[in-house]
Amino acid sequence: AGTAIYLRQQGTESVGAVSPLSEEALERWAALPTITVIPFETIAGDDAETYLARGIAADLTTDLSRLSGLRVISGPSPVPPGKSAGEGATKHGPRYLLSGAVQRAKGSLRINVRLVNAESGSQLWAERYDRPFDDLLAVQEEIIHHLLKTLPVQVSEAEKQRLAQRYTRNLAAYDYFLRGRSAFLTRQRDENAIAREMYRKAIELDPAFARAYAGLALTYADEYRNQWASDGKRSLETAAQLAETALQIDPGIPDVYSVLGYVRAVHHDYPQALQLHERAVRLDPSYADGYAYIAATYSHLGKPERAI
Repeated sequence: AGTAIYLRQQGTESVGAVSPLSEEALERWAALPTITVIPFETIAGDDAETYLARGIAADLTTDLSRLSGLRVISGPSPVPPGKSAGEGATKHGPRYLLSGAVQRAKGSLRINVRLVNAESGSQLWAERYDRPFDDLLAVQEEIIHHLLKTLPVQVSEAEKQRLAQRYTRNLAAYDYFLRGRSAFLTRQRDENAIAREMYRKAIELDPAFARAYAGLALTYADEYRNQWASDGKRSLETAAQLAETALQIDPGIPDVYSVLGYVRAVHHDYPQALQLHERAVRLDPSYADGYAYIAATYSHLGKPERAI
């Protein structure tokens, strides 16, 4: 009910507006500058660095995805082995590659970041940050600031404000959140339980941490989807409750709408599921999971050609 009320209140920004999946919208989106965020490397290679490297790259992807004038791809470099960056670029392919390396030692932090033109292979910007670990959030903000100055993308005032609104200022809560997300992304049962514990610890430290609630909701949704729970119905209800909590704190998180849309689809309410998933894609046009959920929903609605 809370979700339905929220959607009705959104006016022209709601899912009732022009679909972000129209051919015209997709063509415009395909023509935008593209940046691929390559998973950051670790220097020492231990577990403490691995989750941190994954988390920093994923958060940069999340922040950049909030910009309407940029296509964002998360994953390994799309350039095939043995080819130059220019040979790997296509008309609608990546134009920029962002990569980096992370080292954490005691209370210190080192992050090397590099932005490359995918077509020419030339380096556009690079920086090395040697800071106390407590400066992690500030360093990420600086990286985004430099990228916005270097990339050919116009950023509206509203988008600047959204980027400035960090999800949490509690570094310990953020640290647990990164650990949770790193575990969750493996999509394994044992790691799902670890992710849940990490997200809960993040929420204990910052009860207003919406993304931690969203992550926790995803662990319960996956528990239901993969039949890991003895009481799947309860897991699904918990996922919906946590997603609603995240929605009340911050209505700008795509994952929240995916969880709620998935719950509605399980209950065979495909029209509302579709609305929720399209809302997620409207918030983040580069949200791959959102497109996958939309495709699945169209399939349930008997529209396989639209699903494709």
